Amino acid sequence: MSEGKRGAEENIARLMRSTGPRRPLPEDVRERLEESFRTALAGVYGRRGRVRLGIAAIGAAVVLTVGLWSFTEREAVVEAGVVSDGTGEVYWQRGEAIRPPMAGARLRRGDILRTEDGRLRVAVAGLTAGLRMDNETRVTITGRRQFRLERGAIYVDARDDVDYPIVIETDRARVEHLGTQFLVADRANRLVVAVREGSVRIKTGEATFTGSATEHEGEMLEFGEGVLRAPITGYDEMWRWVNEISPHFDTHNRPVSEFLEWVARETGRELRYADDETKAHAATTRTKGSIDTTNADKALFVVLSTTTLRAKQPLDGVILIEEG
Repeated sequence: MSEGKRGAEENIARLMRSTGPRRPLPEDVRERLEESFRTALAGVYGRRGRVRLGIAAIGAAVVLTVGLWSFTEREAVVEAGVVSDGTGEVYWQRGEAIRPPMAGARLRRGDILRTEDGRLRVAVAGLTAGLRMDNETRVTITGRRQFRLERGAIYVDARDDVDYPIVIETDRARVEHLGTQFLVADRANRLVVAVREGSVRIKTGEATFTGSATEHEGEMLEFGEGVLRAPITGYDEMWRWVNEISPHFDTHNRPVSEFLEWVARETGRELRYADDETKAHAATTRTKGSIDTTNADKALFVVLSTTTLRAKQPLDGVILIEEG
């Protein structure tokens, strides 16, 4: 090895040692840093093995060193989500401090969310996905898109975020969404995973299961001594609490048809119109004012009361829109 090349490598090693001990990196972070390092190092060596010393070599090391340092510094403050809203008795714990979670509060890895007689809704950082927590639920945030359900029930709506898996972990299983609406409930030594839309991957020990919904029904998996599978409708009683803490829908000057589609998806029901004229009317009629949409079922009738349209439910799982 030439003196120049040996000197460059000693400089890199010295700079790496100066950062001190470092924790093992998560696989995805390590791969990104290595790729940055390789790119920065590409211009260091010539075609015949000669070393272009100085700024290039040191710069390549700095890319990796700073990446390692900045990851370590940021590790304890990974932004995981934002509190959207909550109802009733809910708590947010960071370290020893326990307080009510105010809307807009930024959540980090290590934070604990707890509901007693109340419910809570959280927006996941960087995604359109949302989480909803039922009564008597405790969740610890373990990563940017990772949550540990210690007890209770949590609902995930992540239809538009297929490329960014959200993981829910329990003592029994690891549940990963594949573009879906799903619920995980861990109560009284009974783990239930219900899929309302899309599919999930469930890992329990060495076994892996997939739960999927079709166009007409979802699927429920119950884990005990074995695994029990059963169909479940999108409007089953299991989803009722989810409908009572729906995300906000801006009802100011929006097409009524958009609002109706939102209600249908939130409540797991099929939207139908009495005829084509009624459907066209819903598309051209605009909503008025700002209405509380926390409860999708109640919001449906409040919004339609400002129009000439009316909603009926002639069959389970169907919202039929007619002219009033």
